[in-house]
Amino acid sequence: AMRAQQTIEGIAAALLPKEIKWKVDYDLYTFDTAELLDWLDRLPDSINEVVVVGHNPAITELNNLLGDKHLDNVPTCGYVQLQLGIKTWNEIGANCAKHKGLLTPKD
Repeated sequence: AMRAQQTIEGIAAALLPKEIKWKVDYDLYTFDTAELLDWLDRLPDSINEVVVVGHNPAITELNNLLGDKHLDNVPTCGYVQLQLGIKTWNEIGANCAKHKGLLTPKD
């Protein structure tokens, strides 16, 4: 969890002057895709953008479940952007997202 916190702190600093709100949620300390999907499903609809900093295989599998582009692996420090085609978080499910980009450390 320490490395994930360092990652989001770096992202927040890079986005200045835009201030982002973030918090540690130990429910996200998982390698299970179903648990990530359940967490997303419970988000309040007042939140319209989410960045999840997490671990594999859950991140790669979540991309492959939701998105329209299969990835073999999201590498350490990789970033995947998905645009969800849903109006409420409880609509989240298979094939509801369009792949918008992938950044890897090599990029």
